[in-house]
Amino acid sequence: MTNMNEDITDTLDNSMTPEMPEAPQSISVSAYYKGFKTIFTIRKESNKSVAVTQTTALIDGLVEAGWKPSWNDATNGAVKAPVKVDPNAPICEVHNVAMTLKPAGVSKTTNKPYPAFWACGEKLQDGSFCRFRPSQNKV
Repeated sequence: MTNMNEDITDTLDNSMTPEMPEAPQSISVSAYYKGFKTIFTIRKESNKSVAVTQTTALIDGLVEAGWKPSWNDATNGAVKAPVKVDPNAPICEVHNVAMTLKPAGVSKTTNKPYPAFWACGEKLQDGSFCRFRPSQNKV
C-alpha cells in the first residue's frame, strides 16, 4: 500500500502547475465525474469581465463529456443537453449571450403569421423573457 501512495504522491507532485498569482477575475465551476468532485477555474489576467461565453462553453463541454453538476441524481436529471450555438448568431446586448434564431410561424394567441427573429433565451427579473432584438439585417 505504501508504494501505491508514493506513486500517487509522485504523480500529483509532477502534474501540479507552478503557483499562479491571484487573477483580478475568476470563475470556478464544480463538476462530478464517476463520483469525484473537480473544480475548474477560468482566470482573467486583465480587469475585463470574464466572458459568459467561456463559462457556458466550459459547462456545455462538461455536460457533453458526461460530467454531472451534482452528486444528487435528482438535480442531475434537471440538466438539459447543451444547445449548439450558431457562430454567426448576434449577441444579446443585455445579457451578453448568443441569441437563437426562432423560425417563422403562426402566433398561438392571434393566429397571425410572424417572420423569423433572433431571441435571447434569458429572463428578466420580473420573469418575462428578454425583449432585446438585434437590427433587422441580422436575420
